[in-house]
Amino acid sequence: MLVLLDRMGHGDVTVHGFRSSFRGWSGEKTNYPREICELAERYPALVRRIAAEGFEVGSHTYSHVRLDTDDRAACIEDITRSKRTLEDVAGVPVVGFRSPTWKASLGDDWLWDQLIALGFRYDSSLFPFRTHMYGSNDNPVRRR
Repeated sequence: MLVLLDRMGHGDVTVHGFRSSFRGWSGEKTNYPREICELAERYPALVRRIAAEGFEVGSHTYSHVRLDTDDRAACIEDITRSKRTLEDVAGVPVVGFRSPTWKASLGDDWLWDQLIALGFRYDSSLFPFRTHMYGSNDNPVRRR
C-alpha cells in the first residue's frame, strides 16, 4: 500500500486522469483488512498519510452492510460508525458515501435523510441499470 501511495504521490498512478479516492477498497486477495474502517483502526498512520497526501477518504459503511437486506437502524448505526471512525483517524471531514454493492435507490428516503443529517455532501451509490450483481433500472440515466 505504501508503494502505491508513493507512486500516486508522484503523479504516475491515476484513474482516468484523476487521483483516486481511498473509499473502502477490498483486500480479498491480500492480507489487508476488507474495509477501510478496519484498515483505519489497524493502521491509523497510513490512513492519516492518505488524507495528508490529498486523497479523499470516503465512507463505504463500516462493515459493508447491504442496505436492502439489513434493518434500517443497523444500517444507520453502521454508516454513523464508519463516518466517525474515519474522521477520528484521518483527521479530515468525510463528505462522500457509496453504499456497498450499489444497493441504494432513489426511493430510499431514510438513507438520504440520514446521510444529510450526518453531514455527507455527496453520494455515489446509484448505479443506473441492473446487472447480475447490483444496480437498479429505477435509477434514471440522464442522456445528453
